[in-house]
Amino acid sequence: MKGSKIFLDTVHGYISVPNEYCDKFVDTANFQRLRRIEQLSSRSLYPCARHDRFVHSIGVFHIGERLLDTIKCDGVELDETLKQSFLIACLLHDVGHSPFSHTLESFFGSTSDLFNVYKSNLVENGIEDQSLQALDVTKTDVKQHEIMSALLCVTMYKEAILSLNGDPALVGRMIMGFQYNDDIKSLENSFITLLHGDVIDADKLDYICRDKWSSGYQNNSVDVERIIKSVKLHRNKEGKYSIVYLKNALYDIQSMMDNKNFQNNWVFKHHQVIYEQKIFKDAVEELVKCLGKDVKKEQLFNYRSFFEKTEVCDGIFVYMLSDDDIIHLMKSHHENIPHFSEWFSRSYEYVPIWKTYSELIAILGSDLSDYLLNDVGEVYDKIEDFLRNEYNVKVFTLESTPLMKSVEKGKVYLMYGDDLIVDYTDLGMPKADTTYKNKTFKYVFVEKTLFENTEINRKDIVLKIVDFLNEIKRLH
Repeated sequence: MKGSKIFLDTVHGYISVPNEYCDKFVDTANFQRLRRIEQLSSRSLYPCARHDRFVHSIGVFHIGERLLDTIKCDGVELDETLKQSFLIACLLHDVGHSPFSHTLESFFGSTSDLFNVYKSNLVENGIEDQSLQALDVTKTDVKQHEIMSALLCVTMYKEAILSLNGDPALVGRMIMGFQYNDDIKSLENSFITLLHGDVIDADKLDYICRDKWSSGYQNNSVDVERIIKSVKLHRNKEGKYSIVYLKNALYDIQSMMDNKNFQNNWVFKHHQVIYEQKIFKDAVEELVKCLGKDVKKEQLFNYRSFFEKTEVCDGIFVYMLSDDDIIHLMKSHHENIPHFSEWFSRSYEYVPIWKTYSELIAILGSDLSDYLLNDVGEVYDKIEDFLRNEYNVKVFTLESTPLMKSVEKGKVYLMYGDDLIVDYTDLGMPKADTTYKNKTFKYVFVEKTLFENTEINRKDIVLKIVDFLNEIKRLH
């Protein structure tokens, strides 16, 4: 490809994107929309964590290109369609993201409904992928934004992808992470995992380091360069391809898991982040009611607005919905959206009784905390009722059990020689913390006004909760 545009990225340095990619993808309205889609939901916790899906997408493209370079350095000849499809998928993998990223993603509707739209568009656009038609999407972990991104690739970007020798159907599979069932497609499956893998992929390699850089938190670093350089496209004796890693990447793979678990535990499940997400989603629900009694949130978050100006209700239209649109609509109806006022001003009306999993244990003691954490919900409900009756305040709980990931067998392989490929789980590496296994951790939020009463303090409330739990435990 002739000529390129240079992007100066604070994480990766100078990134070169071919002019053809810029003309056909980057410099289009839907891709530029990503400048107005915030990447993280944790800015209430880390004020500097302000970056968007646009720069993340450029970063994923850069890492995808580096991964291809590493594989090609081994003398592997790759089909042009495969290479182009992979790079385009890296660039467009988030182009269909919802406003405020994952916080509002579910408002686009169910994955099954969106996937039916995707399959219909495959047929309408003459794109062959018969095996995908029979896929039960409810048995996968695909997200709404991934289906939306794939949908844009087989519709709006179809001709552009074809003009660069890419395969729109393969691009869609790479974005959604849907591998082929046929071993003949093992090469394509290898590249699907390089963008949508279980442990390591171009997407994760960018956001792990980008989120850490922008947030400013300090934890184990990930040597992205070492991981990229360690990637090998291995072909076994039966001719089946798979992605493996050189043995020197072992500890960096472990560091990837540690970083992801750190994010899940201490960032995304922080009480302030969880609370802000809750009140913002409540504010969107209130906004929808303001727009009309018969309006549903799927009308506001209509996937068609990616393609055309779409009417939500009388006088309200949306087009390529972004964060700005949601905020504008909320400001226009702010007098009828109490949760928006609370979110916008950060005048939080509720505070948690305990702020971390560890604090819950410290407050209740090991026996009572085990009793509560192993409960399926009934005891938390009783705590809510107790606090309501005892103090005449509003109370609610928010589940915040961290998802601690570990490398599963058959997902990552290390190369110790041309004929010695070993499963990561057989190498004696420490497994992810199982602290939360079979446990349910919830924050209990109470009205802040409770603590404005000088006769009541947090210690008194905690002691009463302890006595209450001891009593119900004795009765059971």
